[in-house]
Amino acid sequence: MAVTSSSLRDDVLAYARDVARLAAQDTARRIVSDPATPRDTGKMAGATRAAGGVRTTGTAAVARIENPTMEAEWTDKGTQPHVIVPRRRGGVLVFHWPKAGGVVFLRRVHHPGSRKHVGWFDKVAARHWPDACRRAVAALGTR
Repeated sequence: MAVTSSSLRDDVLAYARDVARLAAQDTARRIVSDPATPRDTGKMAGATRAAGGVRTTGTAAVARIENPTMEAEWTDKGTQPHVIVPRRRGGVLVFHWPKAGGVVFLRRVHHPGSRKHVGWFDKVAARHWPDACRRAVAALGTR
């Protein structure tokens, strides 16, 4: 069987897609546990994921890692001081607040705001991506 440049290119892109898919999943897991990832971010940690599959553009395989929560945006951009109230009228907020001695029940909280962690997600992802690619290549082997 003759190997054409077109079939070789297709094979290489298919392999690159598989590497990018595994590396994106690995990187997403590592972002959550990285020491540089801001803590106390509510739902954010569980929402980091490889998303949308892998697409090829010309000679590249492109993977997407995202965190679509509002908390991720707030962590990146910071917040101004604000009041937090329950979603339901007459409800209470329940927090684990170590400084207050444990679990507290409050009708409202005057949040002091939070500092910016601009670009933290991209920085942490970029730190893990090369090793994640190497692990993906090792896991897939040669074809």
